[in-house]
Amino acid sequence: MFDLINQSFIFLLESIHNIIGDYGWAIILITVAFRLLLWPVSKSQMDSMAQMQALQPKMKAIQDRYKNDPQQLQQEMMKLYKDHKFNPMSGCLPMLIQLPLFIGLYGAIMSPNFMVGQNPIFLNFVHLKRTGIISHGGTSYDGTMSLAQDGGGSFFGIGKDNLMADKDMTLTLKNGKTVLRKVPEPNKSVSFKPKEHFLVGVPVKVATDFSKLNLEGYEGNIEKIGLNVTNTATKETEAVTFTPTATGQMTAELPTTEGDSSLHFDILLLVALFGVTMFGSQKMMPSAQSGNNQQQAMMKMMPLMFTGLLVFFPIPAGVLLYMVVNGLFQMIQGAIFKKGGVGKLMEKPPSDQVVDIN
Repeated sequence: MFDLINQSFIFLLESIHNIIGDYGWAIILITVAFRLLLWPVSKSQMDSMAQMQALQPKMKAIQDRYKNDPQQLQQEMMKLYKDHKFNPMSGCLPMLIQLPLFIGLYGAIMSPNFMVGQNPIFLNFVHLKRTGIISHGGTSYDGTMSLAQDGGGSFFGIGKDNLMADKDMTLTLKNGKTVLRKVPEPNKSVSFKPKEHFLVGVPVKVATDFSKLNLEGYEGNIEKIGLNVTNTATKETEAVTFTPTATGQMTAELPTTEGDSSLHFDILLLVALFGVTMFGSQKMMPSAQSGNNQQQAMMKMMPLMFTGLLVFFPIPAGVLLYMVVNGLFQMIQGAIFKKGGVGKLMEKPPSDQVVDIN
């Protein structure tokens, strides 16, 4: 299922790019179009949040009265929801609908089939496939794998070198024909040596047993196997060519070099904009006007926390661009909804909108 979603987004991004010539604008157009399609659902979510806020005093009174009788408490709460025609789960629908978009976009941008070679850019500024505020990287598909040379964990986008095989491979048969096949369990069937530490200038040896590739019917008929390999620390992808040996193994060597270290201001800007749009869209939510001091403090801290996570656990800039545009759209949409009366349940204090249970 995820493959179908990823391939659909790759096709969509490529199709729009072929028309307008820019992947960044393609991401923006897809995001805006998707949010416009979700407009009625988003309006329903805002209404639901406003209604939930308005019902809070009565819900609190019911909880206090029946705190020692869980069964009666549940019955009274269900009756309250029914009387006010309120579905507490309705606010979750937009988030669930957006999840496939996020997964599809992330998978498309990270796919070796998308934006190969020189990274396409948005407005001559944002490299959409770049990750990390600071990173070591090189050029994909130049025949040499760049190494981060960092033995620790992830810090500002710098991670330990770790090579991962793609899930697709191309068989070149002795008669000249090519066959596309899936790699069964890439992380297990293809091994890289050394596993713990890579040295600049020392080729990485890649090996796999023929039996692990599930190639029944092609024994003795394979000239070579082509497989893409990605360094998770630099996000650089290289094409590796395996050749068979007399022992039944498929082996290859991948030359290495030191990656160029650089500070990515475009990533820094997108991360900062994400924090701003998250804070702004949060202020547009009806729930931002309610809650105790502790809840209010937590809501104010959330944009900072999520922004910090993007610093230490980076994601592709193309996905960041989607998140920024999505947040900006939510801000504008929230302002329109509030001005249009979506938050009408909040025009009076909640205590004036509900009937006391006594």
